[in-house]
Amino acid sequence: MRTRPLSAILLGVLLIASGVGAGAVGAELAGGQSAAAIGTSVEDGAATPPAQTSNVGGSPDLGVYVSNPNLVPGRTNQVELTIANDGNLRFGDPANSDIVTTARNVRVKAEASGPISVESGETAIGGVTTTTPGQVPVSLNVPDDVEPGTYSLDLDITYTYISSGEDRTVTIPREVDLRVREAPASRSSTLRATPRSATPAPSRRRSRTSARSRPATPT
Repeated sequence: MRTRPLSAILLGVLLIASGVGAGAVGAELAGGQSAAAIGTSVEDGAATPPAQTSNVGGSPDLGVYVSNPNLVPGRTNQVELTIANDGNLRFGDPANSDIVTTARNVRVKAEASGPISVESGETAIGGVTTTTPGQVPVSLNVPDDVEPGTYSLDLDITYTYISSGEDRTVTIPREVDLRVREAPASRSSTLRATPRSATPAPSRRRSRTSARSRPATPT
């Protein structure tokens, strides 16, 4: 009589223990699968670029223009350069063309030729899109005795862009022409005295009455 209850109790304990173990094992397996799935998604997200980036290809195309290339000798000249972007879209949705045609983190370094020297250093202007050009001020020291003529300003433009989901950094050379005009001949500010025409003064003759001998009055 006592054996049945004892065996029943032992069987119940074994069933309960096995159920808990199975549940714990199942939870561990489920948790491991979830962690693996999360780890895979994070890793894939870090390694794989967004679809709209990887499916678009192209590059910026930067050019430099100067509105006023004339330089004045004997002073520091400020020249304003315009950086324009005629970016090229090779493939992909035109609505996403800005992703690959925008030049990011644009930096410009100038170097002049001949006696002209650049006083400003490298200039950072941020991003340059196909619709928004960038402006670069350059300070140039032009000596007083510089020869008139055309001088070149060499530029190194460094920027970053995205193409096919990859970041790329390039440096391109550009050049603009500047002109030093011949100084106009100086005019003498000394006024020369113009001789006046001598006008003869009107001659004034004094009327002289000659003394005539009067006849003697008879006494």
